[in-house]
Amino acid sequence: MYYTYILENNQKTLLFVGTTTNLKQVIKDRKNDDVYLVDCSNLVYYEVSDSEEKALEKENAIKTMTRAERERLIKAFNPNEQDLSKEL
Repeated sequence: MYYTYILENNQKTLLFVGTTTNLKQVIKDRKNDDVYLVDCSNLVYYEVSDSEEKALEKENAIKTMTRAERERLIKAFNPNEQDLSKEL
């Protein structure tokens, strides 16, 4: 299982897009590690794919979107824009 995801910082000014096979670990690392210069650990969007190729295609599609398009994608998936990491 492959996950394409969007993380957001607490100030809602930064969006981070990525792909992983272990979304729980990514969130855990982001929340508990001081290595990252910017706290961007709120999971606001994710999509599950059955292949790495599909997940990477989705990641690249999201990365080419404008900020407004990404925000609409997040709002459609997560209307309250809450941290979805608790659902994992």
